[in-house]
Amino acid sequence: MKKADVEKKMTAIKEAVEKRYPGVMADVKLNEWQKSGYHRLYIDLDCKADVNGTAREFVARFGFINLETNRYSAKNAYNMKAVSAEEITEAKMLSEYASAYKEAEKDDRRYTANSGYREVFQLSEEELENGISAKEMLDKSFENGVSVENIDTCWLVIDSEVVTEDSTFIGSTGEKEIIEVNGDKYIVLRKYGKSLITGVAVKVGDHFDPFGAVDKYRIVWENGKITLLEPWGEKIWRAPNQKKIDQPEAPAKVIEDEKIGSYDGRIVTISPSDGKYSVEDNGKYTGDYGRDFDDGVYEAAMYLYDWLVAGKAVKVANDEALNYIIDAADGMDIKIVTNDDGSIKKED
Repeated sequence: MKKADVEKKMTAIKEAVEKRYPGVMADVKLNEWQKSGYHRLYIDLDCKADVNGTAREFVARFGFINLETNRYSAKNAYNMKAVSAEEITEAKMLSEYASAYKEAEKDDRRYTANSGYREVFQLSEEELENGISAKEMLDKSFENGVSVENIDTCWLVIDSEVVTEDSTFIGSTGEKEIIEVNGDKYIVLRKYGKSLITGVAVKVGDHFDPFGAVDKYRIVWENGKITLLEPWGEKIWRAPNQKKIDQPEAPAKVIEDEKIGSYDGRIVTISPSDGKYSVEDNGKYTGDYGRDFDDGVYEAAMYLYDWLVAGKAVKVANDEALNYIIDAADGMDIKIVTNDDGSIKKED
């Protein structure tokens, strides 16, 4: 390939880039370099554009030709014999970012770095929590060479909504209870226990994170008074919004027995009937039942706990029941170990 061929081919590429990416100007740069036995013509395409009011420039490399032999080398560069305008990343990035900044003028959302990219973007703790503007997000993305099409994988939109007294959450049970502690309101989502009652709550006014989750709080009541309220270090997700739609009434749902756990091959279940939740052992009523918020889960858990204390290996199929058992064991200083099959037992 001779120099004249290069000039012709690169002119065509320049025109194709400027047509494909309006706002991008491209200049062909041919640089001769000669030393000892080497005489080369290096080939570049200088791409320029106005990006958010600033002149930006990227150079796309197209290799070189040996002016002695006319041999073309495109190692680690674009091959001008085969490349198309769409493949020239430098021009594409300039054009797409110029458009993205214009769109960002109408974007009042806040962005935070996705977990896998926090080290890359080096946001402060405040920026991680409260987010940065759309233009600031584009600045950091551009500086780090993130293509516009990959921005959604690097950034999350911060949910500006907060917990209100009307908010609902996945996995909450029973009627909603609002309590006030030191001037702050909390929605109690779960309570379990009898004389010593523990519960899970969320704080009214807390912000949902980008995934729609907020921090949980642990509450303890003793003799009807709150003796502990502290962050639990876990999150809970809000329930999806549901719109009521007028439709024919669905047939009554048949509530089936719920398996809580087992021991010695015997299945412990809760059997609901007329608002009463009876605990059954292999289908036989144990005399334990519940009518409260947890639908008999506590009573079934304590039935299994008694067998665990008696030395039986117990398998628990309900997470809430397992929490009850662990709390009861902790309160009695009983150590629990886990067997290979997933069952638990009292440590010898």
